[in-house]
Amino acid sequence: MPSSSQRYTTAQLDAMRQRHGFSVRFLSAVSENDCIFEGQVQEHQLPSGLQLVSSDIRIDHGYESTSEHPRRFTAVVLLDGQAELQLPGARRALSVTRHAAAAFSCGDTEILKATHAAGQTVRGFNLSIEAPEACADAELAELLHQAMRQPGPPLHAWSLPEHLAVSLRQLLDGVWSGSLARLHREGIALQVLACALQAHAQPRPAPLPRIHPRDRRGLERVRECMDAAPGQAHSLDDLARLACMSPTTLREKFQAAYGQTVFGWLRERRMQLARERLAQGWSVQEAADCVGFQHASNFATAFRQRFGHAPSQGSLRRKP
Repeated sequence: MPSSSQRYTTAQLDAMRQRHGFSVRFLSAVSENDCIFEGQVQEHQLPSGLQLVSSDIRIDHGYESTSEHPRRFTAVVLLDGQAELQLPGARRALSVTRHAAAAFSCGDTEILKATHAAGQTVRGFNLSIEAPEACADAELAELLHQAMRQPGPPLHAWSLPEHLAVSLRQLLDGVWSGSLARLHREGIALQVLACALQAHAQPRPAPLPRIHPRDRRGLERVRECMDAAPGQAHSLDDLARLACMSPTTLREKFQAAYGQTVFGWLRERRMQLARERLAQGWSVQEAADCVGFQHASNFATAFRQRFGHAPSQGSLRRKP
């Protein structure tokens, strides 16, 4: 949890609801003083006319939010956690998971529902603009108008570029302060918007493969196997047998279910575990061995690409 963590009760969530235009349905019984989530939510009105809301929270009670605002363009980015996005008439919800994002234009007759499960940590951003004409940049305003008028499905998923994920984590972690933080925030928000507009302009992708409950159980077995032994040299063939699928089917359905490739998910799990071990005082070589790297130099390169700094900077204290 952030150092300035706050408890958000139903009353505080209701105040946010009124500001941002959404209704809430809780997935379990809650009372007035129950903590719905705990952490930090920050709202920023940017000079470009964009509104940026950052969240670094632990959800105690699951809830479903439904948009009630006028038509606007929105991008949602998740660094950690998961949300299910659903539009009327869609055959299935879009699952946005770690290092994935979605861009959508909805409102008026199109209502977006987002489901947030309990028991998870969510770190992410919501970037939106209601009136493109408020942008100081006329070209950007026209791009936004085009996206909001674009026919076809209004919901588009996209993968978060690695360099942008690093910058967004720095934004959440408060690496910058004062005037530099404002400049950094505006620059990162515009990068997110550029990626969202590009995703929104792409042709409609082929339909995602249907995931039967039996298939989902197989996919969960694969995730649990990699989660339990992230340092093991997993092979696609072995994981496919565990899921009772062909390797090709596993690749397609894992990507559709979790928004990441099989080994992209494993790589992220390894990096997160390594960062935890380094924070506990493990050496770089120990952390590398733990997550399956034979050479500390290869591990250091992968770690720097993921987090933007050397693993030696992540070792906060030494083991006794």
